[in-house]
Amino acid sequence: MKPEEVIEVLNEILDVLGCSHYSNSWEYIAVDTAIQALEKQIPKKPKTDDNRILCPTCNLLIAYNKSIEQHCWTCGQNLEGCVIE
Repeated sequence: MKPEEVIEVLNEILDVLGCSHYSNSWEYIAVDTAIQALEKQIPKKPKTDDNRILCPTCNLLIAYNKSIEQHCWTCGQNLEGCVIE
């Protein structure tokens, strides 16, 4: 299964359990944590600001002029289109 498909199933589980983002139940916290981890596996295009390349999730400076990482080393976000130039 692709991460997007698993996220959809997990959101359906939250609906069945009757959990919302206001819930403090351990079920909600566990499923929400899994969803957040899966979302970081889905490649996202880095943000660019002048010559800087920023993580689209946490806005950390990843590189200047070129990117050398496939994942953000702070939050773990999978980065799309990162190649060593």
